[in-house]
Amino acid sequence: MVYEGLGQMISAAQDLNIKLQLQKILGDANQNMNTLMIPDTIKQIDQVIKINSKVVESAGAAYISYL
Repeated sequence: MVYEGLGQMISAAQDLNIKLQLQKILGDANQNMNTLMIPDTIKQIDQVIKINSKVVESAGAAYISYL
């Protein structure tokens, strides 16, 4: 039980970090689209997509209601 709770806390913190990271990227892109061409930004977007893909694989159909 302790490990499950700890896993959920870590997951929630990662979700928040990912959400904040993506909001910053989108905010910067609204100001200047050229920010999407910066290699670090591309890596961050790639990381967000990979994480979301893993979540979808794990959650399956339940993820659709989250969207």
